[in-house]
Amino acid sequence: MCIRDRQYTYDRPYEISYPSGPRATPTIDGDHVYLLGAEGDLTCLKVADGALVWQRHLPTDFGADVPIWGFAAHPLVDGDLLYTMVGGAGQGVVAFEKATGEVRWKALDVNAGYCAPQIIQAGGTRQLIVFHPEGVQSLDPGTGASHWSVPMKPSYEMSIAQPMVEDDLMYASSIHTEAVMIRLGKDAPSAEEVWRGEAKNAVHCSNAPPAFVDGVVYGTDCLQGTLIAVDATNGDRIWETFQATKPDEKRFIKHGTAFITRLGESNRYLVFSENGDLILAEMNPKGFEELGRMHVVDPTNESFGRPVVWSHPAYAEQTAFIRNDTEIVAVDLAE
Repeated sequence: MCIRDRQYTYDRPYEISYPSGPRATPTIDGDHVYLLGAEGDLTCLKVADGALVWQRHLPTDFGADVPIWGFAAHPLVDGDLLYTMVGGAGQGVVAFEKATGEVRWKALDVNAGYCAPQIIQAGGTRQLIVFHPEGVQSLDPGTGASHWSVPMKPSYEMSIAQPMVEDDLMYASSIHTEAVMIRLGKDAPSAEEVWRGEAKNAVHCSNAPPAFVDGVVYGTDCLQGTLIAVDATNGDRIWETFQATKPDEKRFIKHGTAFITRLGESNRYLVFSENGDLILAEMNPKGFEELGRMHVVDPTNESFGRPVVWSHPAYAEQTAFIRNDTEIVAVDLAE
């Protein structure tokens, strides 16, 4: 990682499937940046000069198994703690002292999966939400004590797409037909299942989180490869299109992927497709309308025999930062 013309490097042979990395976006907090490498190197550096502050190697220090596609859940910093998925008996998720790397608490007898933890406010309580290979779980951020759990078992332990929340509803989805709509308690940290995904309803997102806006879930389906709009009340599909993934596609594509980012409070979205196109589109319950498209980068990886780019863009100061395995491109979004 380069910081102001300085560099921090470490030697780490890869044994995972698709042997490259890292998988997780760095987390910046004040004067420090936190990295999680694909083989489990959890590192804290100084932002000013890249100097090493502390480092833990999850397989060595915790006996953690490296997920088949590598550690991918970027560290979450909140207050004086850093949370990340580790995996194993009693340590599915671990809270570290962010200043020292010392363990504050461990929780859950689950494998790591690939989804980063998040903190929400619901039921009058701040809750640490963990989507792991056995389901969706709410924990006390300070202690790791469990508030509630809803079971969901993605195939191949592929808990990837972050659960999305609107008002008192949370939607979690994964590959094949794994999806569940959860109603969060309003007066206490609790949860109940509203409906569950089936073969021809809901949207089953693989590696790109959906958008959940005004009672509609918009996401790309891993089996059909289309962008699908879903009624949050019952899981019924409202419409679907290949326009956001592969416009020339005339059949199902496995793991069709598009990264969706809402523009403010509008019905306009930036959609980055797996073929390297950045799309400006309007989405609402009536349909998907493409307003503009620009090819930014070429796909440099592959999935099921077709070229893909699966890196989520970053957006800041009216600029999109988009990368593949060979280059990073900045796109001016001002107009």
